[in-house]
Amino acid sequence: MPVRIKEGFRRRLAALPAETRSLMLAAAAEPTGDPVLAWRAAERLGVPASAVERGGRCR
Repeated sequence: MPVRIKEGFRRRLAALPAETRSLMLAAAAEPTGDPVLAWRAAERLGVPASAVERGGRCR
């Protein structure tokens, strides 16, 4: 992947609230794509469901 694309993603992620980034990390780490497991992991990390709403849209 070209560096400029990686940097673009990095900037967009850095702009998100910490809880939203943690939620995205939990979802990315879940190997089967099962949202229930991802939410369980997020819950164990202390990430509230409201992290989705606070994430807003990346531009």
